[in-house]
Amino acid sequence: MRIVFLASSLAPGRNGVGDYIRCLAAELDRLGHPTLALGLADTEDALEDGAPVVRIDRRRPWPQRLLQARAAVAGFAPDWVSLQFVPYAWHPRGYAFGLADRLAPLFKRRRAHLMFHELWVGLNRGDRLVNRLHGIVQRRAVLSLQRGLAPALVHTQAPAYIATLAAEGIAARRLPLFGNVPLAPGDRHATRRQILAEHAPQLDADRAVFAGWFGTVHREWNGLEVVTRLAAATTTAGKQLVLLSLGRTGPGGAAFLAALQQAPTAGVTVVELGETPAAEASQLLGALDLALTANPMALVPKSGTVASCLEHGLPVLVSRDDWRARGAIIVPPLDEPQVHLSPPGTPIDLPALFALRRPHASRLPAVARQFAADLGNR
Repeated sequence: MRIVFLASSLAPGRNGVGDYIRCLAAELDRLGHPTLALGLADTEDALEDGAPVVRIDRRRPWPQRLLQARAAVAGFAPDWVSLQFVPYAWHPRGYAFGLADRLAPLFKRRRAHLMFHELWVGLNRGDRLVNRLHGIVQRRAVLSLQRGLAPALVHTQAPAYIATLAAEGIAARRLPLFGNVPLAPGDRHATRRQILAEHAPQLDADRAVFAGWFGTVHREWNGLEVVTRLAAATTTAGKQLVLLSLGRTGPGGAAFLAALQQAPTAGVTVVELGETPAAEASQLLGALDLALTANPMALVPKSGTVASCLEHGLPVLVSRDDWRARGAIIVPPLDEPQVHLSPPGTPIDLPALFALRRPHASRLPAVARQFAADLGNR
């Protein structure tokens, strides 16, 4: 099969969906399915070889962009055209009305695929009124897109999204996420010793439990509460807790670190490492004993950072289960053996958590094979 991927931007390292497409396209090419990726509202004009990537500057008038995109698609002659959709990528408020009409020439006489990386805001019963109002408009735009493209296949990554789409009469298949940090070789124990030598030389590496959070921290997460319980469990086990802050954690991460500093917990050492090159990030993840996430249980499957933690073999400790779909939508429980829900106020069983650890393994090859098989069966 020959597949064209459409996105707003494919700027490397600056766009999660763009990086996702690049990884998936490269693996599909390796499996014998040629791909072309088009960024239709990108930061610059660019043409990349290898797995072909065409980036079209968003500052150009839409008719010019469409003309270039049509020429690229026609020259590639795909069997499928896949729109990788995020509402805010196409409109500042996520109101992507008219997108199907704009893109229609690229889908002409070709099978359409739609991947929902996001739906609309306000899906959670506890969401603020302003999000619910935005969500009403975004929902209409999303459903209009679905009707306009009439895709032969729809994918999304979270069971919560599958249930939400089903309530709208849209049958979607689950395509799990792969991690956004490629696995890199490294000596786990050497990395741990190096971290302590640079940031906490007074600690004994053999008595340290390394936990960490990676990527965006949501303000709704009560991280201080789960850290307090985790510190109690490590102290009981005769260990000391080392907390690593990894990646771009955002304003929520800064607020969480400030809270840790204002209310220091006995027996806890916090190390803020921030963004690092991909290979180093992989080595740091591999050095952890477990990962923390600010995501609620229902949205864990849509987190690329959680997927990276799982690929690095880590147990993932979830302390939030406060996401509930509106209406009568029933979200099935998450089937992910490495993910452990520990509600606030409950003791943390460290041996049980450590027993969830798995060997390192990339999910990308399996995801690419499933993607190709799902398209091939249509």
